[in-house]
Amino acid sequence: MRRILALTGMVPILLATLAGVATADRTVPPPGNDYFTSAQLSRGLLTPAKMPDGYTASGGSAGSQYNPLVYGSNVCGGYASEVWGSVTYASKRFVNKDGSTVDVSITALGSAKAAEVVGYLAAAPRKCPSLTGVGETTKQTRLTLPDLGVTSAGLITVNQVGSVSRRRHAVAVAYGNASAVFEENGATAGTQARFLKIVKAGVKALKKINDPTPAAQLKRGLIELADLPKGHRVVTDGTVSGGDWFTEYDCSGKLVRYGPRGTAVERSFAPDKGAATIRMAVGSIESTGIVDAIRKRLSECPAVTDQSGIRRTSTYFSAPATDITVVAIKYQDKPAVARAVIVYRDWYADVRVTMTAGTTTEQVDAIFTAAVTRIFAVNT
Repeated sequence: MRRILALTGMVPILLATLAGVATADRTVPPPGNDYFTSAQLSRGLLTPAKMPDGYTASGGSAGSQYNPLVYGSNVCGGYASEVWGSVTYASKRFVNKDGSTVDVSITALGSAKAAEVVGYLAAAPRKCPSLTGVGETTKQTRLTLPDLGVTSAGLITVNQVGSVSRRRHAVAVAYGNASAVFEENGATAGTQARFLKIVKAGVKALKKINDPTPAAQLKRGLIELADLPKGHRVVTDGTVSGGDWFTEYDCSGKLVRYGPRGTAVERSFAPDKGAATIRMAVGSIESTGIVDAIRKRLSECPAVTDQSGIRRTSTYFSAPATDITVVAIKYQDKPAVARAVIVYRDWYADVRVTMTAGTTTEQVDAIFTAAVTRIFAVNT
């Protein structure tokens, strides 16, 4: 079972549990899984090296969870609400030698829901400072936080059952489309300052979620020899930061660059004899500019004169049928070049096929379809 942090729906005991059945990331992304991959979220987790002395890592998981419970939604009692669909997450647990535990969970809920989680914790001391059940009471007070630079709220929960008292510290952070929750169980007033230092380090680590994807991971999204007709060989296989990738002419004839963010990877293939005829690059891009540019080129200015005075004409080319964004265009060069740009989250694939004598539309379609399939592998 994969786990994320979630308050249970049992009342009035509000001790947090690691709950929920999740599925591993799949080759094709499940519906609603749109903000971050679990690999991206995992980059934002604390590492043992960033924890105070006395802590050791004790498990964690990452993947996609269907209809997860919303942390804090039952903090004042009742049943926890759910997020419809599939949500990516990453979590890690640390155990201190004094027996206390710290759980860190990052979930791609979207900005509105992430702010909602913060709101639940912020409102609890005012809305439900005390809850009473059979033989037990739960008191909730505000946990004062240092300046974290993000929307956040902290909560101290003390559950009393007879002579046994249990204290928990919890902090919720809204970081763009990600919701981060830090929770300390087995806490005491004496561990509070230590916990807040962990939270501060954890918020700083969240910035890594947006780091460019490593080249080794991007390479999983490139087509391979097995995807091509027999008789091809690899010509180039490496990283690239410029060239003509992710560019398009605007209607004035200016060549505009739309990426990549950081390093991209490329691979090209050629027949046994001759120059490269099939080229592909994969990289991270923060906007849909390249897609919009190709669509505009096709609809408004299929023929442009570039800044060197060369007339460049283009026409529509059929794109593979898929539920992710794919645009295709054919440049009427000599020989013609068919191009597809494929978008999967913030990863873009740029595929070019030089249509030398004997190259059929069906062959190009097969290459583009293989590229669509490959791009999902960046997330595995």
